[in-house]
Amino acid sequence: MNESPESVPLALDIHDVSKAFGGNTVLDSVNLKVRSGEIHAIVGQNGSGKSTLAKVLSGFHTPEPGATASVFGQESGFPLNAEARTRTHFVHQDLGLVESLSILDNIGLSHGYRTNHFGKIDWRHARARVQSVLDGFDLGHLDLEAPITKLTASERAIVAIARGLLGWKTEYGLMVLDETTAALPHDEVEVLVKSIRSVVARGAGVLYITHRLDEVFEFADRVSVIRDGRLVGTRETDVLTREELVTMMIGDRLSTPRSLAAPRSDIALQCRGLHAPGLEGIDIDVRFGEIVGVAGMLGSGRELLADAVFGANPRTSGVVEIAGHPVTADSPRRSINQGIAVVPSDRLRRGVIPNLTVRENITLAQLSSLWRHATLSRATETNEARKWIDAVGLRPSDPERVISTLSGGNQQKALLARALRLDPKVLVLDEPTQGIDVGAKSAIYELLRESAANGTAVLLCTAEPEDLPDVCHRVVVMRRGKVADELSGDRLNQHELLASCAS
Repeated sequence: MNESPESVPLALDIHDVSKAFGGNTVLDSVNLKVRSGEIHAIVGQNGSGKSTLAKVLSGFHTPEPGATASVFGQESGFPLNAEARTRTHFVHQDLGLVESLSILDNIGLSHGYRTNHFGKIDWRHARARVQSVLDGFDLGHLDLEAPITKLTASERAIVAIARGLLGWKTEYGLMVLDETTAALPHDEVEVLVKSIRSVVARGAGVLYITHRLDEVFEFADRVSVIRDGRLVGTRETDVLTREELVTMMIGDRLSTPRSLAAPRSDIALQCRGLHAPGLEGIDIDVRFGEIVGVAGMLGSGRELLADAVFGANPRTSGVVEIAGHPVTADSPRRSINQGIAVVPSDRLRRGVIPNLTVRENITLAQLSSLWRHATLSRATETNEARKWIDAVGLRPSDPERVISTLSGGNQQKALLARALRLDPKVLVLDEPTQGIDVGAKSAIYELLRESAANGTAVLLCTAEPEDLPDVCHRVVVMRRGKVADELSGDRLNQHELLASCAS
């Protein structure tokens, strides 16, 4: 490029962007400027409108009349014109991957294939192109012919991001990342941002929509806050505190977490010598009324433990007991019957049934109590759903709302309501706050405290260890498929926990 980044126009400049659905305004006169050569974060609570903004920019939604947009000084309007689209790349929260296709073909769908002089696809070139971009994320070991379904959540996210980065070499561009780091542990986010910064250094702009506030302060140059559909402010991150940012997001200060109730002495969940693919000889106890966290980097086994305990992944040896009774190794249904409930990590693929209502999603795990005279009673089911909607603070509180229309945080609350409704002895959660904002996260953690205070044993597996000291009685740290450390008392703090995870 002949121009320096300082001499080019704004990467993105939008004015008066509004969007309403059925009379409900979700974006209200948003004005936003993203500079070339910066990472600009967008934060806000679930349902604030930040993902709707990304969908307006991508052309998925059409804004109300009067909205204007320009990309690198070129007036475009909405939807973005052809020239603006060639400079703009989107990676959304749902990634947009075709799960039945391979890594190679998912990237080829977006970028096409070079053909040889016989008119056939040059597969050697296609493989080399994809291999080079995956190598930049330390994922060069992946089988390019493997279907996307064989990848972990974090690997799928990186493939989607790599697809967006492919071809960024000489031209200025705008990349919009909509919660695409939600499934990534911190070390992989660092690898991702390192690659993005190399593009930003050439003059590109990045709009980085995220719920992880630590990432905002670590990686972003500026941050804008959307609350109730309005952009309430833009600040430089180097002069902003976390408390100030949270206050901008929620309009008030988060309440101080209440102290944890003391657990009982009797053991609810006991794992002894648990072996499964990726796990080696796991020993863990969780008492009734206790919250035990499980932390560890990607590949530590932390991401595999919940399914192994629940029976969704086969155990090769070892024993899992609930209140002294062995749990069948390969039957989630029997696990439920014996007192285990689980909230899985991949909300969209393994949690919600997207075309069903909130009512149906909450009640489907246990319907027997809702039958009246050999018929499922809609009135009884609706009342039951309303009870749990109120219990978890789900908004909007309409049981007939299709669940896919809710924000990620409220979908997660519905899954938690489904699990708690089973009145489990043991509640196992895998990434329960993945992809949700700080306000919804605080509400979910409070629900876990209340559940533990009522006697439920809670096993909380998460890639966000910084949250665990405020939520858990104890935390175990996994490395290489084994329990490597346990923190409690004075050792249970962010510094010690993060250091142990990184050891």
